[in-house]
Order: sequence, then structure tokens, then C-alpha cells
Amino acid sequence: LKDEVSNDALAYGIHGWKPDGGLHEGIEGFLENREPVKLTLQTIGRLEKVCGQSSQVYVVENPAVFSVFVKKYPDCAAICGNGQPRLATLLLLDFLKENHSFYYHGDFDPEGLLIAQRLKERYGESICLWNYRADWYERYLSDVNLSEVRMKKLEKVYLPELLEVKMQMQKRKRAAYQEAMLDMLEPEKK
Repeated sequence: LKDEVSNDALAYGIHGWKPDGGLHEGIEGFLENREPVKLTLQTIGRLEKVCGQSSQVYVVENPAVFSVFVKKYPDCAAICGNGQPRLATLLLLDFLKENHSFYYHGDFDPEGLLIAQRLKERYGESICLWNYRADWYERYLSDVNLSEVRMKKLEKVYLPELLEVKMQMQKRKRAAYQEAMLDMLEPEKK
């Protein structure tokens, strides 16, 4: 049995409109209070339109990174993927894709690169894989060794934007996590 309330998306800095044209008061209240809001699939499915307080929407993999990022940049619009993006997250991004640019950043591990690749496949030119650079990978390299099973997943990574990090990862066989990179994550200049 599927439900519409356990599938949710964590968002910050967005407006939502109901089918009658009025603003969704709940979402607006979180925005006015500069607080993140968890939107269920049910709530998102009942919206007519969604818009960020900024035309740039930052999408991050990790909730802790999301939390610090929105506190540091309160005028941003952001969504947390919570690892593998759920249907609610994708639906929210689908609403935003026409009039917004996405900047995605996640972990530098095989699973993280595959998430980035899937989002790029889905959103094309609307999404920038934000700071996927080999020098960042080297700088934030963790002590976490990647198993052969995990390393095998890198064979599926083919996007040009990810190849530099993929090649370094194949050499070093270690991960670099988003939490360590937090101080370097800054909004892109328009």
C-alpha cells in the first residue's frame, strides 16, 4: 500500500500556489519565518505552481549540509535530496525546472556520482553539477576506502562533467564527503 505522506521533500525558500491561484499559506509561513519545510507528495501534488525566492535553486544530497547552507545563505532557494532523490523531490524539481537553474552537489563516492548523473540526465541544461572537480576530491579525501563492489559502480559513470572525479576515485579508491566541503560551498554569482 502506497501513501502520499511518507514520501516527502525538504525545501527552503520556495513559494507554492494552489489551483485557485492563492498562495499556499503553510509554505508561505515557513518562507516568511526563514525555515525549511518538509513537503509531502500529497502537498506537492495539490500545488498548481512552485517558484523559488531566487531563480537559482541549490540541491544538495545531505540534510546536515542543507541545514548549514540555508542558515548561511538565507536568501537562497534550496532542496535536500536526502541521498537518493525520492519522487516528492523529483516532482518539486519538475515544477521548478522551467524558470529556475539548478546547482547540484553531493558526495564524491560512486553512489553520489550516479545520483548526479541521473539528475543531469533528467534535467539536462537546467542543472549544473556544482563543483565536481578533482582538486576538491583530493582536498577533501576521507579515510573511507571504497570496496570493489562500490568501485564497480563507477563503470556506469560516463558524463564528461564527472569523469575527472571518477578517474581520481579509481586511482585513490576513497570517498570524499559533502560535509567536509561545506565551507567551500557558496552560491554561484549571477
